[in-house]
Amino acid sequence: MPKEQKADFTKKNREIRSAVSNIVSFIKESTTANVVYATRSKKLSLSEEQVREVNAIVTASIEEAFVKSATELERSLYKG
Repeated sequence: MPKEQKADFTKKNREIRSAVSNIVSFIKESTTANVVYATRSKKLSLSEEQVREVNAIVTASIEEAFVKSATELERSLYKG
């Protein structure tokens, strides 16, 4: 790959990773808000401490899945 093409590809790769990271952040925020809402509206019966624990587990799980799937994303980008 010529140097100019590689620079364009690298820039596009960073843009895609940034966009995906933003999506993952939105997923975490939305999920956290939904757990809090479900608790406050009595759809879930959790104490404040339990809500914090559930949100911590969910957030960590989302982050872990993102990290594991990032490798697959990288492979897909390099194939293209």
